[in-house]
Amino acid sequence: MKKLQPYLVCGLFFLLPSLAFGQCANEVSTTFSSGQLVLEYAPGDLPDNLATVTVDFPTVDGTFTVFSLSETTYQTQSTVFSGVTLTGDITFNFSDNSSETCAYENGVRNNPLPVEWESWRISSRGNDIVLNWSTSAELNNAAFVIQRSYDGERFEAIDQIIGAGTTVEENDYQYVDKNIHRTAPVDVLYYRLKQVDTDGQYAFSTTLVYDLERSPTAFSIDKIVRQEEAGQWQIFYTCPPNTRKLLYQVADLRGQILQSGSLYPDSGWQLLELQLSDVEQRQAILVFTLFNGVEVLVEKVSRF
Repeated sequence: MKKLQPYLVCGLFFLLPSLAFGQCANEVSTTFSSGQLVLEYAPGDLPDNLATVTVDFPTVDGTFTVFSLSETTYQTQSTVFSGVTLTGDITFNFSDNSSETCAYENGVRNNPLPVEWESWRISSRGNDIVLNWSTSAELNNAAFVIQRSYDGERFEAIDQIIGAGTTVEENDYQYVDKNIHRTAPVDVLYYRLKQVDTDGQYAFSTTLVYDLERSPTAFSIDKIVRQEEAGQWQIFYTCPPNTRKLLYQVADLRGQILQSGSLYPDSGWQLLELQLSDVEQRQAILVFTLFNGVEVLVEKVSRF
């Protein structure tokens, strides 16, 4: 595996137009409190092609209109609207004439994801493994089932934590896998969360990986595994300490970007799971790229 300096492949990263900006513009957080609508956003996280935002929440004076939230014109990192009802629409308008509308009712987005994740982290404390996660909103969330695996394939439930039901408040959770350093039969452990709704439906978090023996010092892609039937790709990689933000990208040999995004990993051995469509998987060779702000890793994988 070859490590490249950023300038050698910087063109790849200039091609990242809107890092996973779907699901009602998830880089712009929306909160409601005492008749106030607050939009919060970080300058580096807004997509280049975001042109304007239309806020249509009724007030005593009528409705709000279009305002600019592009990276070249806005000055603040939050916008507050006072005296609004908690039912209305927010529309994100892009320079390619596409748009994305998020409808809210009583402060809760209509048809939202069951859980909106803020973080999902793993760390070690003495002989214990500590799992921490937080959510920014939950809808009919009954519980989180903590699952552990010794091989990354067969998971078992080891405990359960009750969810917050339906809420638009941030919630923090923690689970401690006690004394696992002494009792684990292998060196590498895998953890994931099974989020269960009140009606019995469920979804899985991404999988976190922890190596009990080694201490990571280098940024590397350790292996890439293709789960052909599920259309899923697993990228096992290592992040050294003080890694703040990671950009990832999947492209074909022509440089056409198939998927891209950003995440905030912990240091250590991590797992990134990507779901590729049938069309994307038909490419003869896929190019996987990771960039931690200093180093760029490029790995080419053939489907044959």
